[in-house]
Amino acid sequence: MLQKALNLHQSGQLDEALLLYNKVLKKDKNNGDALNLKGILLASSGKLEEAKKTFERAVKLYPKNIDFKYSLQNLYRDSGDLSLSKNLLVEILKLDKNHLSSLKALASLYYNQKKYLEAKFYYSHYNELNSLDFESVYCLAHCFYLEKKYLKAISLFQKCLLLDSANTLSVLMIGVSYLKLKKYDIAVQFFDMILELDPENKDSLYFKSTSLFSGDKFQEAYEIISFLFKKDPNFKSTLSKYINYSKACLLEYPQSLEKKLNKTIFDAGDIEECIEEPYETLRRTDNLELNLKCAKQFVSLIESKVKTSKFKYIHKQKIKVAYLSGDFHEHPVGISIEGVLKNHSDKEIEFCMISLKSCTGSEMSKRIRSTNIKFYDCSKLSKLELVEKVKSLNLSILVDLIGHYNDVCIDLHLNRVAALQVWYLGYAGTSGCKAIDYLISDKICIPQESKKFYTEKIFYLDQIYHSYTPINDLKKVKVGPLNCLENGTFTLGLFTNSTKISIGLLDSICKLLLNLPQAILVVNSINKFALNNLLKKLESKGINKSRCIVFPFLEERSVYLKKITCIDLLLDTEVHNAHSTLLDFLYMGIPAIGLRGNQFSARVSASFLENIGLSELVADSFLEYYEIISDLYFNKDKYIVLRQKLSNNLKTTTMFDPKKKAKDLESAYKTMWKKYLESRKS
Repeated sequence: MLQKALNLHQSGQLDEALLLYNKVLKKDKNNGDALNLKGILLASSGKLEEAKKTFERAVKLYPKNIDFKYSLQNLYRDSGDLSLSKNLLVEILKLDKNHLSSLKALASLYYNQKKYLEAKFYYSHYNELNSLDFESVYCLAHCFYLEKKYLKAISLFQKCLLLDSANTLSVLMIGVSYLKLKKYDIAVQFFDMILELDPENKDSLYFKSTSLFSGDKFQEAYEIISFLFKKDPNFKSTLSKYINYSKACLLEYPQSLEKKLNKTIFDAGDIEECIEEPYETLRRTDNLELNLKCAKQFVSLIESKVKTSKFKYIHKQKIKVAYLSGDFHEHPVGISIEGVLKNHSDKEIEFCMISLKSCTGSEMSKRIRSTNIKFYDCSKLSKLELVEKVKSLNLSILVDLIGHYNDVCIDLHLNRVAALQVWYLGYAGTSGCKAIDYLISDKICIPQESKKFYTEKIFYLDQIYHSYTPINDLKKVKVGPLNCLENGTFTLGLFTNSTKISIGLLDSICKLLLNLPQAILVVNSINKFALNNLLKKLESKGINKSRCIVFPFLEERSVYLKKITCIDLLLDTEVHNAHSTLLDFLYMGIPAIGLRGNQFSARVSASFLENIGLSELVADSFLEYYEIISDLYFNKDKYIVLRQKLSNNLKTTTMFDPKKKAKDLESAYKTMWKKYLESRKS
């Protein structure tokens, strides 16, 4: 009779099947198979409460029957009772650790809950038993991708292609993984595979443009993002990329697009995809409220994908401080912090360094690692392994030198890997993350009235917040011979990444070159495509392109510092000022003209210039910017006095003294720590 009922059930004659199931149960109310089949029929008919009671009776009668437990967990899952479903799956796997359906179901449950570590564990076990299931292989690959184990993810996505050669999503994810590994040319090859089949595939166009831009192929990147922008400006962060790529290439775009992007960020609530990276917003606009909103959105997006774990600090006698950097190579942050690291000497503090990338082969790394400061190379660790590694160090204070330039940092902070977490040097803006306790700055960069736009407590250092590592003795810096007196020209230096150059600044430079006939513009760090566009703009204004000279790339810092003395005046940018570059010029006795804005990054030049005693070189508008430069150009005596003033001030200032900065930071860390201990008592 039970078999006849099952046949009716399978043929869709549900009422007749139900009658027979009930007849079987009337004869034997404890017939587990009949209870289970009846429960399945009731569930498929939408009678969920009755089905639930039927399954629960079967499980109660036969607690070790895997099929009955699995049927009940299916009902729990479909009813949204995921916790009960998970508990039953765990019970099944205790009875049979290789039960395929339960392994996959539990993996899927964790995956959908964004608990990727647990999902990875069960998908891995399932794939050992059944390696031909496409869905599970793909989800396992994605788990490794989210863990930032990109090479392992690539191998599994490639396996997906063996199972389904037409699956373009796997091809896309291989490309994106190579993009994350910074193997941009390889990434482009995979995006091109998709574009050969579908030339307007938006995901492939988007990621191909990103890969090209990151690989310094600016013109190609711009052309692709322009095509995508015309096709769908609302796709992912296409609007932001179009604006920022245009800026990087020194190409004009409708200013209405900035307003549209700003409104999109302001109006957005919870977001599922990034509208604009915080560092892009920071370089694009001086709007404090907008930068705060963008940073908070970005952190919220990461937080929705991160599984956090608790951190318990074990108190020790010494304060343990770690500096976190992408690497300790010869880049602006590395150069700036080197002198501080070499001069830390406070016996109450134990210092260490954490590097996210390998530093082998770097001369700076060798110099820093020769100190007594312990060094941790975390280049081979996954995201989760990195969190556990940093927690194991039992840090009092973690000092983040990276900021929003690597989202792994936000992962770390959200996991609270140190008792106190501090933002310093690498990112001149708010993190938007409440897990970061302090932002180190100075009173000019962040005035009291602006503190409300920062999620961190602001810790003010005396003088400038920025550190510096000098090479030459300050006494060797001399005034002259001045280029403007020797050869009659007045050399303006624009030493900045083209993404920081606004249309307003470009117009001001053109105005200067038009009205200062002996002025020459020297550019550095501008890509070839941007340079060509700059020369075209100059020619369109009637300015001979021979008056724009490219400063050669010089890897050796000491050579670079000597060569920049050919510049008479450094031109700064307005939204994101120069930082270490400006200090280099001042250190070598070369004045700079600064543009003061509202946010941290837009007030750095004002801080540096005011502290060195050159507040007269700080402009609050493009008009004032133009007038100060013109005045120095036409009044050479005034310029000579200015150079002498800078030279004299360099002899007395402690701005460039790494020993003092190391002491200031040690004092800051001790003050932060004292406040932390006091707060724990209360």
